Amino acid sequence: MSENLITKFLDGYSIEVTPKAASKIENFAGVLPKGTRVYVAHIEGTPIDEMVATAKKIYDDGFVAMPHFPARIIQNSNTLDEWIKRYKNEANVEEALVIAGGTIGAPKSRPCFPRQATVVDPPPC
Repeated sequence: MSENLITKFLDGYSIEVTPKAASKIENFAGVLPKGTRVYVAHIEGTPIDEMVATAKKIYDDGFVAMPHFPARIIQNSNTLDEWIKRYKNEANVEEALVIAGGTIGAPKSRPCFPRQATVVDPPPC
């Protein structure tokens, strides 16, 4: 396969990191092309403080942070509101990737958003 074909195929790619992996990168500008969208995987159990700090680091390094909003672990509308406000106000996030997400074990209570579509048009919680 020619190098040119691979380069064209990967042009404009995005990448995903976890807060743990991101903490090992001193500056994203040293490892990613300018303008790369960086998805921030929200692994269940990761505190929102770590998620927001990771998104802020990505933004501060000159990239677009795209955090995951795993619907199944968002317990209620207040949590969703808090996450949106924190990402926006602390990390300059303007978009997020809404995913169904998973659960490590059976949830203690039924989450408010059992599917990603309900985050967009949420039921009363």
